[in-house]
Amino acid sequence: MAPYVPFHQGEVAIQRKARTVGMALENGAVIATNVPLHKKHDIESAQTVIVSSVDPVHGHVWVSPAMRFSGKILSMDPELGQALHIDAPAVFHPTDIFFENTKGSAAAAVSPVGVLAIDFANRARYRTNGIVVGSSEAGERIDIHVKEAFPNCPKYITRRKLPDNMADVTPFNVAAVPIVAHSGLSPEARALVERADTLFLGTFFEPTGADANVRGGNPGFIRVFDDQNGTRIEFDDYRGNGMFQSLGNLDVNPRAGITVIDFQHGSVVQITGDAFVVWDDQDLTRRKVALHVSQVRFTRHAFNYHWDLCEYSPYNPQIAPAHEIGRKENSETTLTLMRIKEESPNVKSFRFVSDRTLHFLPGQYATFVLPIPDREGNDDTCVRSWTISETIGSLLGDTFLEISVKRNPDGHASKWLHDEAKLGQQVTLLAVDGHMTPIMMSEDHIPSCSAANVLLFSAGIGITPSMAILRGLRGFNLNDTKVKLVHTERTEHEIPFAGELVRRNRVDPETDVHFFLSRRTQEEFASSLVSQASAHAGYATKDDLSRLLADVNLAEETVAFVCGPAGFMDSTTRILQELGVEHVVSESFAF
Repeated sequence: MAPYVPFHQGEVAIQRKARTVGMALENGAVIATNVPLHKKHDIESAQTVIVSSVDPVHGHVWVSPAMRFSGKILSMDPELGQALHIDAPAVFHPTDIFFENTKGSAAAAVSPVGVLAIDFANRARYRTNGIVVGSSEAGERIDIHVKEAFPNCPKYITRRKLPDNMADVTPFNVAAVPIVAHSGLSPEARALVERADTLFLGTFFEPTGADANVRGGNPGFIRVFDDQNGTRIEFDDYRGNGMFQSLGNLDVNPRAGITVIDFQHGSVVQITGDAFVVWDDQDLTRRKVALHVSQVRFTRHAFNYHWDLCEYSPYNPQIAPAHEIGRKENSETTLTLMRIKEESPNVKSFRFVSDRTLHFLPGQYATFVLPIPDREGNDDTCVRSWTISETIGSLLGDTFLEISVKRNPDGHASKWLHDEAKLGQQVTLLAVDGHMTPIMMSEDHIPSCSAANVLLFSAGIGITPSMAILRGLRGFNLNDTKVKLVHTERTEHEIPFAGELVRRNRVDPETDVHFFLSRRTQEEFASSLVSQASAHAGYATKDDLSRLLADVNLAEETVAFVCGPAGFMDSTTRILQELGVEHVVSESFAF
């Protein structure tokens, strides 16, 4: 029997071209037909919700923002998670085109919508798509039947928050009226778009519904061009989870919407048009999205909220000058497997030697092309990324690169590495990237650490960046940096690098290691290896982390790195920020 594939033909076509079919099938396991109950709090506490809707007459896709400081924008069916409710008049601007697109949905026709609940302060987002199935007679509540629901990684989200003095402010300015144009962007709207660090993208494919998503980058990552064909908006599509819901919709239906918000002054630019993907023929992992503008709605000072900018995503690529857009160097490198080491019953480290010198920072990840067919047997190469776990001479340049990979029974690539890859096997390194590191290199090639305290929180194979950072700090003699490493695993036998971590905890006074084991009781630790560090039964609670952080001086520069399953990262990040750790960087498996 063929495996269930949660993707339509457009998504599969883009996945094949980008060589992410296997990655998409693995990450697609999170797609559900309802919202899990453990996500109810996240969805209902979101201060910003983005909704895409479709003009029922012309088929144009529009993207609408909803905001509220306190109270619910979205509420969820408490039992099945298949129904969402929006308090529309209280959260959308009264002139927003959302109302026009969904008018009459309680009658014979139903309106497709994509819903994105986004938490900017904690860099979290959750996507659903469905149909409007009804509304109250007064239009006070709109009911949505959920067709698909899934989380997304936080990688390119800009951190910002609503200050407390916004608590009593009405969300929107009722006096604001949209300026509608069919011939491009006004100078004011264009300037807003070109300096933005966030855009919201809406797409639609009738058999599966509408979709709403977010794209982020450093200011300047959105570009506007005017030519004989009108106005065109472009942005680079950075590396993501490989599922391509948005680009897959564009492959079968070019109608799309883009919305950009001026978070400081409350103005909103809503754009609709036809979009397409522009591929780099020399490197299919690189692409951009271009949208030809059909109509623009610019609402000056639509919202009364003024958000505080906290931090651009550390994963944002640098923006090249305009004259360099499109230029790149070929960075593909041949690697040869030279050592395989077992770290735990289901984790192995794979050391490769390169045909040229490599430079990377501890905590960064490497993207590989593996010489195996995709899951469907097509003769396509398989692209995967793993964190580099060993640092060796990485700052000054080295010819060795090591990754540590957990064997996933359903993982196409990890099973190949564990079961079939032999010494001498060659793979291709596409690139090394990522900003999950506290280590910096000066122009004089002198390493330094960006913080006095480095907190490393991991679960499962998420321990690999923690190990790289710890090894890097000590390997580069940054011994004054205080490191607290907290790792969660099921049993002590499954902990990768357990012996090394216990040794470092014993001999290094500035390294403090703690293990939380979900399938052990406290009494079972007496004779175990991990008892030589600090072992705890169960999962870490807020009280546990508060106790562990009691000796950390948060008045000093402190940074926390969190890596593991999505639920672990969400809860750990939230607890750390509640405990006063302001700078938290996370990395997900589903990039």
